[in-house]
Amino acid sequence: MEIIYTASPYETYHEEINKMPSVSGMRLNTISQISEPLTNLISRLDSKIGENKLWIDLKGRQLRIIDKKRTPYHIELTLNHKLTADLPLKVEFNTGTLKGRITHAYEDKAILLDCKWDDIRAGQSLNITHPSLKVEKYLSPSCELYIKAAKKCGVHNYMLSFAEEESDVSDVLAIDSAAKIYAKIETKRGVDNFVENVFPKYKDSIRLIAARGDLLLHLNSAHDLDDTLTKIIKFDSNAILASRLLATSKEKISSQDMSDLFYILRDLKYQSFLIGDGVSLFKPSLIRAINALNTVNSKVNEK
Repeated sequence: MEIIYTASPYETYHEEINKMPSVSGMRLNTISQISEPLTNLISRLDSKIGENKLWIDLKGRQLRIIDKKRTPYHIELTLNHKLTADLPLKVEFNTGTLKGRITHAYEDKAILLDCKWDDIRAGQSLNITHPSLKVEKYLSPSCELYIKAAKKCGVHNYMLSFAEEESDVSDVLAIDSAAKIYAKIETKRGVDNFVENVFPKYKDSIRLIAARGDLLLHLNSAHDLDDTLTKIIKFDSNAILASRLLATSKEKISSQDMSDLFYILRDLKYQSFLIGDGVSLFKPSLIRAINALNTVNSKVNEK
């Protein structure tokens, strides 16, 4: 079994966590606010995790708010990508708990209705699940800066968020030909196209990540999630499971979380895991999560 964890680049526990059983590396979420040159950041983190690997999570075509502007009738958003879609369309924030409508889009601007000003913030991600959505370019300028900085530091490990097209891979390889890629599957298009058509071409050099949180929003029904996770692990027996993992374990491990772990390890046969931002926010909850994964894995293998 292997575990990759997510944490603030300014945390102080990296050396300790990377010595724990099954921990193979750290994910750097590139939406983090950075207060130093990227080469300094990447070199510093790479040295802290010892022989384990530092993974740069490129946000790719994921839509995020750069800025917002209040008007009497709507909120004007500045986004990280130019988009086209059959508008108006529903948009979801906060893993689906907040909804609104985008009625118009031009360049990197979008007009948002039916949302309160205080519910929207810079850096927030938004989901549009309609199949007409098109994002102009996979790699944002920020993504390209991270790849170039990592390459200078001798780090070549990238997670590609919202992987859907073969060009997502080739765009990264064009900048860093030594790139090692983990493709995060977060949409129905990612399942139908990347998993089925793109991954078989790269199966010796790419691994898949089943990102349950966004998949749940993008699939036709929540009932499709089990079949989707099964499909991903069948295509890639080394696939990594991520999102909503030990999500209720900030204070203690719940029975719900334990049941989920047994289902993932025993029934779905996943052996690799990515622990997300929420659990890793505090050192005690991260340690509990790693220990729980190791414990359940041992129990499953005893039977």
